[in-house]
Amino acid sequence: MNKNFIILPLSLLVMLLFTGCNGPKQMEPSGETPETPTSLPLAGEGEEIVEGITMKIVEGTVSPQGLGLEFLNETDREALFGEDFILRKLVQDRYQDLPVIVEGDYGFEDIGYGLPRGEKVLHEMNWVWLYGELEEGTYQLEKKIILRKEESGIELVPYFVVFEIPH
Repeated sequence: MNKNFIILPLSLLVMLLFTGCNGPKQMEPSGETPETPTSLPLAGEGEEIVEGITMKIVEGTVSPQGLGLEFLNETDREALFGEDFILRKLVQDRYQDLPVIVEGDYGFEDIGYGLPRGEKVLHEMNWVWLYGELEEGTYQLEKKIILRKEESGIELVPYFVVFEIPH
C-alpha cells in the first residue's frame, strides 16, 4: 500500500481533532494568552504557565547551537507543540528579538508533536540555521503550546525558558 494513502488520512484526522467543526474562528487566540516577557528573567519563568503543563531545559544540553527541552502535560486537556520558536537576547535589561540570518522568506515545518498526559516529551532545538551560533549572553526562548479549549477551539499559549551562553 502506498504510504501517501496512509499519511493523508492521518493528517486529516489530526487536523479535525484539533480544529473541530466550528470554522476558522477556532484558529484565533483566546485573548487569555500571556504577554511576552520583556524584562529581566524571572525564577521559574515558563515552567508552568498553564497549571499542569511544563516546559523546561534539559540539564546539560545548552550550547551556542541549540538545547534540549522537556515537556510534561499533567492535565486532562489535549496539547501539542510545533517546530516554530523565537529567540531573544537580554540587552540592557530588556529582551530583544534576534535578527535572522536567513535571506528572504523562511518558515518552519508544519508539524504537531503531541503531549500525552503524564509522559515526558523531549525535543531537540537547533537554531543555527535561523540565528547562527549564539554569542555569550542571556537568552529567552519562546515556544507556543497549542491547547484544546474545553468549550471549543484552541488557544496558543507562549512558554518561555531563559538560559545563559557562557564565554
